Amino acid sequence: MKPGLFLGLIFAFLGSTALAAQDVESWFARASDAKAYASVRQDFVLLAERSISDMHSDRPLAERLAEGARKHVAPDRLLSALSLEMNHLFEVAADIEARGLLPTDSASAGNLMSQVGIALRAGLQRRDIDAAFDGSVKRVGSGQATRDRAVAVLSAVAGLSLNADQRFALVGALAASPLPTPRFRGVRGTLADLLARNMTPEEATIALIASFQAQPSATSQDRSRAGGEARAGTQTESRPQSTAERPSAEGGDHEGGD
Repeated sequence: MKPGLFLGLIFAFLGSTALAAQDVESWFARASDAKAYASVRQDFVLLAERSISDMHSDRPLAERLAEGARKHVAPDRLLSALSLEMNHLFEVAADIEARGLLPTDSASAGNLMSQVGIALRAGLQRRDIDAAFDGSVKRVGSGQATRDRAVAVLSAVAGLSLNADQRFALVGALAASPLPTPRFRGVRGTLADLLARNMTPEEATIALIASFQAQPSATSQDRSRAGGEARAGTQTESRPQSTAERPSAEGGDHEGGD
């Protein structure tokens, strides 16, 4: 092997190793409270390298490390807790990657998995994540619009006062529904309205799902984002949502479709 090529391979390897734990290493190098975690630094670097390998980014780990440090969690305790949390996130990332939906670039992958991690910490389960992505694929195909829709579903449902089965049913129905993604913001308010009518959580969930199914077909906004084809006449779909635009429990809230 030529010396120049050999050196090039060495530098390439060193560069990839440095990038493997970029966000975590950056935190240890710059954060004012990083010294308190020096004893577990190498363990976090190794976990960050696995994060890069399994979900293409160590950003979710770095964010949680910084959060734990701000709360002054003991180093060993923080390492143990985040190791378990990341292992769970790695499993979910594998599910997403199996669907061809895990971005390969670090920034996009890190953003996606950070959002998924928030949903998991809010009480959603692995099956809910699967349902959000599967339903989104069914509705808008594969691509960035699918990821955006799945994350929006998880954000809309996380933290709702429903049991695990009700949340699971709601996630799947919302993701696959004709309701356009920007209108998911109204789901939380609609559920609150239904519960205020003295409906049980189960009755409210059923009514809410029925309202999704009564909506018009997916908007051109969702379809153009999935297929990359801009279409005219979508200006009204991008305006800020008002209370009147919530999905109606009676199914009478219709928005202009295709």
